[in-house]
Amino acid sequence: MTKKITTFIVIAMALLLSKGVQAQGLGINFGYASETLPTPSPILKITLPQSNLNGFYLGANYNFQLSNVFGISVGLQGRYNTRNYDFTLLEVDSHVKETQILVDLPVLINIGADLSDDTRLTFYIGPVVSYAVNGNSEISNTLTASPTKMEWYTGDDTYKPLNIQASAGVSLTVQHIRFFGGYAMGFSDLDKNEKTKTTTSTMYLGLGYVF
Repeated sequence: MTKKITTFIVIAMALLLSKGVQAQGLGINFGYASETLPTPSPILKITLPQSNLNGFYLGANYNFQLSNVFGISVGLQGRYNTRNYDFTLLEVDSHVKETQILVDLPVLINIGADLSDDTRLTFYIGPVVSYAVNGNSEISNTLTASPTKMEWYTGDDTYKPLNIQASAGVSLTVQHIRFFGGYAMGFSDLDKNEKTKTTTSTMYLGLGYVF
């Protein structure tokens, strides 16, 4: 799977550098992202009542039109996620604060049509290579003087940082302003524990500006 994604990215980059490809322009994007990722259960040994990680992302992409309908977009974005929740174990109340930082490289094929002179509707699909730079849980309770910190991407019982996702979505561009939403489903098993399997999914809602 990783070799296929790498080959796809190399081909996309070759197209981007080709003199025959017409560039549509550089875009900047920011918005809301929600990711499904459980707290690493092999360490805490219990099931926690957490919800999705929620946060924001900021990035840029460059779209190259191969024709009036088809194009390829290559982007780079950073994501920051956080989550807070409480749980009780053996009558001890605990509070958990979690943070996560990721870098995404989406390579998306897009199919679009002009609705008017300054409005365009576009559908996109393609792989997203995601790498977790950092992720941790900070657990505090009344029994310990200071919070206990648990790293997600170090050690043998936590998560693998590299994730391959398949993304699909839609965008509406009015003049230079772009509204978009999308969904990415992870195929990589992030769990280092062979007895369990952990995959992710991410929902995006955002706003962009096309130069």
